[in-house]
Amino acid sequence: MGDCAAAGILILSYHRMNPAVPLRPSFTEWKSLTLRAFPLGLGSILAQASLNVPPLVIGIVLTNADVGIYSAAAKLVGFLLMIDRVIATLLLPASARSYSRSAAALSEVLSGSLKLMIIVGLPLSIGGTILAPRILPLVFGPQYVSSGPVFGILAWFVFATLLHTLGTTGLIAAGQEKIYTRTMAIGAAVTVCSTLVLTAWFGIAGSAAAVVCSEIVTVMIMLRKLRNIVRLEIPGYGVKSLAAAGAMAAVLWPLASVNLTISVPMGLFVYTLVLFITRAISGTELAGLFRSV
Repeated sequence: MGDCAAAGILILSYHRMNPAVPLRPSFTEWKSLTLRAFPLGLGSILAQASLNVPPLVIGIVLTNADVGIYSAAAKLVGFLLMIDRVIATLLLPASARSYSRSAAALSEVLSGSLKLMIIVGLPLSIGGTILAPRILPLVFGPQYVSSGPVFGILAWFVFATLLHTLGTTGLIAAGQEKIYTRTMAIGAAVTVCSTLVLTAWFGIAGSAAAVVCSEIVTVMIMLRKLRNIVRLEIPGYGVKSLAAAGAMAAVLWPLASVNLTISVPMGLFVYTLVLFITRAISGTELAGLFRSV
């Protein structure tokens, strides 16, 4: 019902913006459209299939209870990935417009986005790993305390997926859908094989590690291919962001058993403070990033 309501609102908005252009189905170009969209669609299907492999393998190899423990952690990671979905929705059209001007313009957009992803993704993953034993029982109840270690591993999927989105956007904007599809196929194969092996060896923690490792492999391949098209700048802010994240971790570690209303603001304050002290990002630059979003 929610999707139907959203579709209705979009159709009405389209009619208001384009009253002279009727919206009716047309089947004359379905074959050419399908062929052009096939590489991108196949890549998206492989991405979704990879995410759903671990629960299936856990259900076959382990128990239904283990599926629930894994799924609780995965659902919370999916919630955090709303950040990635928003960035992906905004970044793709901006990247396509930039590449239509020049490869250098696309490089500028992607480099700026990479800075935002590193600054946002690092504290989420590091903080999520340290505070996982407190976060899961708070969200799902004490019976899901064993989901904490799984979430601690899957938290790094958030950071890897942000970089994945950058690579995907760059390749698609540059018209390299086939490279994107091949990379996704490799990533899906790594996911299936590593999930089968690591789940059998290490249980649900192995499943989480397989998801993260396969995402990292996919990202490395994508960024390597993307570097043949555009240049990604990673200046000193990368090291400075890592230093700020390290300072945050040093504060969060002894506060891991403290109430989250204390530990989370403290960690965020220290991370932001070190970012500004090291000049990894300025107030003007931060405001500019938010305006871009």
